[in-house]
Amino acid sequence: MREYLPADIPDAMNLVPGSIAHFTITIRNGTDSENAEMVDRWTSLVEPVSARAVNMLGARRPDAALEAIWYARQNLFLPSLAKWIADPALSQIPYLDGVAMRPDPAVVPVLLQAAPARTVRAFWQLNPVAIPSAIAKCIEWLTDEQGQVRAAAESLLVKWTGRSFDHDWEGYSDQRPTVEEGQKIQLRWQEWWEQNRSSFRP
Repeated sequence: MREYLPADIPDAMNLVPGSIAHFTITIRNGTDSENAEMVDRWTSLVEPVSARAVNMLGARRPDAALEAIWYARQNLFLPSLAKWIADPALSQIPYLDGVAMRPDPAVVPVLLQAAPARTVRAFWQLNPVAIPSAIAKCIEWLTDEQGQVRAAAESLLVKWTGRSFDHDWEGYSDQRPTVEEGQKIQLRWQEWWEQNRSSFRP
């Protein structure tokens, strides 16, 4: 224990149970070189793990370091995450929501490297700062060939904007809108977005 205390802590404490020490901890942002060294250190540690993380699901939890990288709020790991998301061998890693939570619109193009069905699920966790960057893609997905993508895209648009166009079915259906319905409401959403893009706040 003694070796972890600052040198100016009096020896008279004798480190008996109940002793109290007061010292200052200073937290500062890392320099560019320190940040790069930190990223290299942690990605070199977890990259072998990330490659097999899919197979570990259900068997045991992936390493804590790997999860910490996916869920970190800073963008220092974003280039590594973009590489992992684009890697077909890692296409089932279920941590895209961690990327979506970051308070930066830069996460949207990174998430779009995954298949639409995975990205649209992650969009449910999208940080409000990034929502405007995702609206045009959700409008595009209203005519996606996969019903679950169309349904999620329409639900997200309604959630984010408080608007709805020609939603004449009850409840949620993973096949609504149909492609034909999606084509019709897509035009309405495109028109709305052109009119409101500059002033929209989620």
